[in-house]
Amino acid sequence: MKIRLNLIIAVLIAGSLNVSSQVNVINTQLTGYNVSPASLSHVNITSGLSQTMEVLLHGELVNEAGEMIMEFNSFPFKISPGFNSYQTLRISLSNSQYGFGEQAKYVKNRRLLPSGTFKYCYSLTTLSGSEPLEDNCEEIESQVSDFLTLIYPGDEEVIQTKNPVLTWSHSEPFNVLGPNEHFALTLVHIDEGQSASEAIANNPIFLKKSELTSHQVPYPFNAKELIEGESYAWRVDRVSNGAIVNQTDIWSFSIQKIEKPEPKKYAVMKPKSEAKFLHLNSNLLYFTFNEDYHASNKTLKYKILDDNSNVISGEAVTDNDIATNMKKTGRNQFVLDFSGAGLKRGMYTLVTYDEKGNDFYLKFYFNE
Repeated sequence: MKIRLNLIIAVLIAGSLNVSSQVNVINTQLTGYNVSPASLSHVNITSGLSQTMEVLLHGELVNEAGEMIMEFNSFPFKISPGFNSYQTLRISLSNSQYGFGEQAKYVKNRRLLPSGTFKYCYSLTTLSGSEPLEDNCEEIESQVSDFLTLIYPGDEEVIQTKNPVLTWSHSEPFNVLGPNEHFALTLVHIDEGQSASEAIANNPIFLKKSELTSHQVPYPFNAKELIEGESYAWRVDRVSNGAIVNQTDIWSFSIQKIEKPEPKKYAVMKPKSEAKFLHLNSNLLYFTFNEDYHASNKTLKYKILDDNSNVISGEAVTDNDIATNMKKTGRNQFVLDFSGAGLKRGMYTLVTYDEKGNDFYLKFYFNE
């Protein structure tokens, strides 16, 4: 029989190893937030005997691996025929002790039973101790203050990094995990049309991290790369003896798809006009101009001619986010902005001049 521990737990206990016994511990009262040897000794006893009897009670609490959490022995106390409640019995303890494991330390310091499976064993004997009047063990499953949750990335959140720090949390320190217990993180790709739950249940695992000892799990740089524009589902499980005993909700997140700008293509000014021309599909014309002569802090001289050799205005700036048309000796990169120039569809010629007055040409057809 399994009993879940919440704020107050009633553990129903019946029967005896000795079927002829007329003395039975019929139930215990255990407060989930006040776990101590004294609270374990709160038992109710029925006696089918016709006379009062003096007895001793021994109890112990162990974890799933059989490690002792706590134990106690009582002073002798009397039980009367019929029902004896723990309030009237007022059992006092002759001695008690806690174990030396991490779970035992946790219970001793907090008086709180960590989540997991435990066993409460008790024996009731006469003063002579020749034969137990009652000897039994009950399994207890504790979920006091037990929570397990994901934190980051948030559910359906769109993130930029391909190596996020997957963050989660749970209620108790890692060192109070029971034997053969651990936490595991699973992450999978979500295919088109799938829900996060369907993806976790059916898709190949992208990332699996077991034996977690931290609430922060960086996505490894040597793992399969997360892809821009794609979505992923993840979950953290608490595993005991190979079986999942608790798990978070399933969350999903997406990697933001960053639109990469097309590389700029720079047209090269030529020392003579040519028949071939550039197709210009925007108001920006990128071009390079090589200045062979000393031109420190000199202004680029240029003009724009339409097909009838009329001069058209346009602002030329160096392509470095500075609104200036200053040039230097050597290779220069410029962008010519025709926004507001009122250019019509047709053929145009850009003419530039070096410091010796030599002409350079670039024909382009404006398609806007």
